Amino acid sequence: VSQCETNCGDGILDFGEVCDDGNTDPSDACAADCSAGLGKIVFVSNRSGDYELWTMLDDGSLPTQLTFDAINSTACGGAQAPRWSPDGSRVAFRYGGDAIACSGNSTIHLVTADGSDLGTLATAPMGGGLSWTRDGTAIVYTAGVDRTLRIVNVITGVDAPFYDGDDQERDPDLHPFVNRFVFSRFQTGGQFPGNLERGFGFSHRFDKLLAI
Repeated sequence: VSQCETNCGDGILDFGEVCDDGNTDPSDACAADCSAGLGKIVFVSNRSGDYELWTMLDDGSLPTQLTFDAINSTACGGAQAPRWSPDGSRVAFRYGGDAIACSGNSTIHLVTADGSDLGTLATAPMGGGLSWTRDGTAIVYTAGVDRTLRIVNVITGVDAPFYDGDDQERDPDLHPFVNRFVFSRFQTGGQFPGNLERGFGFSHRFDKLLAI
């Protein structure tokens, strides 16, 4: 005689469990009974007058303002490009820089998921997207008029070049399973926003060690 048992909360996905994140906290993306819970979305909104970060559950409930420090009330000075850390405890994002046709310096910030701890991580001329490394120790981001990729360690603050190709590299995004990044760049060069008829950008992958 055999018996199949599940142990919700042990971090092992057993038969009949939709998820098992190692706890029975009902407020995260995996419910207390290991059925699918409600995830949390972070997004930019100007519903409070400035472009700030907000969070809400993925059913649209509990909208909560996360930041209150926009440089000004325009999209150019407000929050941009929020990204959850791999463990969901923090959000990396930009204040300022370019949004469509804006220009100028931007700053990269970290804030905890409840908004209790906001800090500046780096200053990046111009703007663009960003992405966490898989281990959550560093952030790859776009910087400079020529749009190169840089990497900054969130623990030590060490900031270093990451990748500089022939054209403007932008908006890095982490592969979900391996240490690879995908990013876009101009096919024929040109300043952002460039000419859409040139081929605004294309995707490219490359291997890169993430330790700094």
